[in-house]
Amino acid sequence: MIDIILGSLILFAAVVFAVLLTLFFSLWPLQKKREHDYWCHRQNIAHGHDHGNQEPHVI
Repeated sequence: MIDIILGSLILFAAVVFAVLLTLFFSLWPLQKKREHDYWCHRQNIAHGHDHGNQEPHVI
């Protein structure tokens, strides 16, 4: 009986781990793209909409 419970817990943990791993690798490129878009194209952000960026805006 205990082996069924432990086996179920191990299987559940493996499924959760696989889902989290899949989410990490599918969402990581989106996060990196968002960082790239901000730091490489911040001159397109209107003054006052920079959310505290202290770098001067070139107009």
